[in-house]
Amino acid sequence: MKNVIIVGFGSMGKMIAKNIYESEDFKLIDIVDPEKIEQTIYGLKVKESIHDTDYDKANLVIDASLPKCVFENCLQSIGLGLEVLVVATGLSKEQVDELGKSKRIFISSNYSIGMNMLFKSVRQLAPLYAYVEIMETHADTKAEVPSGTAITTSRILVEANPELANRVYKGVELYPGSLGANVNGIRVCARRVPPGYPTVQTVKFYSTSGETFELHHEVLGRESYWDGIKIAAEHLLENGGFYRSLEEIL
Repeated sequence: MKNVIIVGFGSMGKMIAKNIYESEDFKLIDIVDPEKIEQTIYGLKVKESIHDTDYDKANLVIDASLPKCVFENCLQSIGLGLEVLVVATGLSKEQVDELGKSKRIFISSNYSIGMNMLFKSVRQLAPLYAYVEIMETHADTKAEVPSGTAITTSRILVEANPELANRVYKGVELYPGSLGANVNGIRVCARRVPPGYPTVQTVKFYSTSGETFELHHEVLGRESYWDGIKIAAEHLLENGGFYRSLEEIL
């Protein structure tokens, strides 16, 4: 059984803690969240910092903290010699590269198995089409926009076909933002809706001959991410290394 510390006890952290608490493969030994200090959750008193935990007994840190503090939190965990699985978003490419030097970190913008299979499909389809757009929908409680998943998808598209980033609209955008955000040269349209609706991402490809092709993915709740998180955690603990996406090991 592997001992786990969770850093960040928001919606994602709560889901992960629940699954670890009920797991036969992992044991939850500490929870870190400065905003919930002194609360007792699953029989554990919440700590302010990773340094206040029994980190010397831990095998893995799962970081689900806010975008504004995830980088510093990861640096602290790595500095203590711990393997780190990052489920938080908000890391820049430069920050990911810096954390990856430790060779003991798994970072994925999305841990849904279906979404990571969509990433694989995007790599295959991108060279075959002339234009593409991404549409994503999340609850209006999400901390940032666009989603980390949409940003990752745009990066994959441009890596697979740089020409997709060269399409420029020549008309007049009467209201700034009407076309969506330009993310790595790809148009991303984000919607934020009341909680309770599915989380959705659609990638729509257009050819020059009148054909369209659409990849569509939905999740109904955060529980759907647990299977991918568990796969990633087991892989990191067994092999170590640096991973930028769950897609790499599926």
